[in-house]
Amino acid sequence: MGTGETFKLLLVEDNPGDVDLARERLSDVPDYAFELTCVGRLREAIEVLQQARIDAVLLDLSLPDSSGIETLRRIRNASEDVAIVVLSGQSNEEIRRQALREGAQDFIGKNEPPAVLLARIMPSALERHRAQGQHRQVERLVAASPDAVIVTDLDSTVRFANKAAFDLFSSSTEELIGRPFGYSIRDGEITQIEVRSGAAQRFAEMRVSRCEWGRNPALLVSIRDMTDHVKLSEQLRQAQKMEAVGQLAGGIAHDFNNLILSILFNTELLRGSIVATETTRTALDDIVEAVDRAKSLTSQLLAFSRRQTITPRIVNLADVARGMFAMLRRTMPETIELSTQVTEDLWPVLVDPNQMEQVVLNLILNARDAMPQGGKLAIGLENRVVEGFNDIVPPGDYVGLVVSDTGMGMSPEVLPRIFDPFFTTKQQGKGTGLGLATCYGIVQQAQGHIEVKSEIDHGSTFTVLLPRTSGTAETPASQEEEPEKRRIVATILVVEDNLSVRRSVVRALEEQGYMVLAASSAEEAIQVVKFNGRSIDLVVSDVVMANMTGYELAEILAVTHPRLKVLLTTGYSDYLDNAGFRRSSRPMILKPYRPRELLAKIGGILNDG
Repeated sequence: MGTGETFKLLLVEDNPGDVDLARERLSDVPDYAFELTCVGRLREAIEVLQQARIDAVLLDLSLPDSSGIETLRRIRNASEDVAIVVLSGQSNEEIRRQALREGAQDFIGKNEPPAVLLARIMPSALERHRAQGQHRQVERLVAASPDAVIVTDLDSTVRFANKAAFDLFSSSTEELIGRPFGYSIRDGEITQIEVRSGAAQRFAEMRVSRCEWGRNPALLVSIRDMTDHVKLSEQLRQAQKMEAVGQLAGGIAHDFNNLILSILFNTELLRGSIVATETTRTALDDIVEAVDRAKSLTSQLLAFSRRQTITPRIVNLADVARGMFAMLRRTMPETIELSTQVTEDLWPVLVDPNQMEQVVLNLILNARDAMPQGGKLAIGLENRVVEGFNDIVPPGDYVGLVVSDTGMGMSPEVLPRIFDPFFTTKQQGKGTGLGLATCYGIVQQAQGHIEVKSEIDHGSTFTVLLPRTSGTAETPASQEEEPEKRRIVATILVVEDNLSVRRSVVRALEEQGYMVLAASSAEEAIQVVKFNGRSIDLVVSDVVMANMTGYELAEILAVTHPRLKVLLTTGYSDYLDNAGFRRSSRPMILKPYRPRELLAKIGGILNDG
């Protein structure tokens, strides 16, 4: 404020003499210019305040249409921001204190102060009002801040808190203001804190800086709720971890399948070439049984890593689950009460039925193992609509599979790790730790979501949400045994970069009377076909090979030798997700296969002409 600035004043006074006196006194104020509007009634004063910008009001409390402190209250209600200086003919200390409490910037007795006092009071009143206005603006900004803002004394006693702070701490004014803050705070610190907000736990970032409060040194504490950010970061970290482990699992499964296949083929060879005794038969059976367990483990690894070849179709999950429910009732211990509930008109979903059976079975067996002393196991299938935004599940229509038990439950420390591969809380030898990891991979591959809620001694609830699909559920075709194909003489090219597998397959085919050629790479196979193309009836090629894949080899042969048939084989390949590969409908057999499975597949291809 200074020379040249004009202030608009409203004088509310019904006495003409007092109006003239006020004009005279205001004219003596140095360095200030005043534009004075005079009214004699409260009603007129309110109209002026509603229609024009007024910097300050000089108010007589005794007017024809109002008197006393009520006059001040009505002026303050009409304009929260205007500065008010009360002019009173009575020098009453009680009225003066009451007027200041009701928002007046100053109180002047009409007959008491000389002109110089008014000249000093009026500018200071305007200054104080401006400062108070700025203070109110700051308070409004702080109140509107989504961050919790708290002011404490240097001894950590809370003096101020905004609404966000009350919400974050689930506290009332009495529980927060005037009490110790409860957290260690030092100027300049940025710390991570955990806040118990009602029954929920929140994660927050706290910043502390020095300030003044009531002209005393204080600490300003700004707290940002980071719970959603922490959850999203944890979900990203979990997804990255699962992807990394998935890639590792898929790679291991690929090599593992080659080992299993070689063992299977050589075991079958031994069965047919040596004199069978009780001991040798038992030994060979044990080998096959161990291989079958290894195949199951590999299948779970591939399902977890979402690299398992699947055949999704539109199904009603109730059809998938009903057969399992009947089996479960027969095998579930008598100490466990099993209940099932299936919603009528369940929406169709696009899934691999065999994989979904694996999910249901794993979740149910997991629940059974959590209730060694017995309890209740509930399985439900229902339609669910997810609305609004969700950190995990996008809005839409879903079919929900819910498996809940009343078992031991899981601690908050265990819950984040339950979908990790090879993590288990069971005793050694009681589980591989792949059951829930497999469920996770299968559900993710089906574009679904799986979540769990659990509490120690209160059981667990697993919820699987699968997106609704359009179309009608397909009725499973009856699986009739195919008639035996006639054996024909043919020449087969085996393309396989794994020496042990290549030898095993070549030996098995030769024993069945086929003429067999072999190549250790796709490039070598192209040369073999170039010189023997007319005599070769079928190429059996691995998909995953260095430099050139079996799929790429098949594409080249389709151009150079269009009549040449190709059978692809793999235990794992990213190329299975290739859109062109899916559309090509090339015959495929998945490792590890048994010799008779390979021979049946080859016979079918050759017999089809």
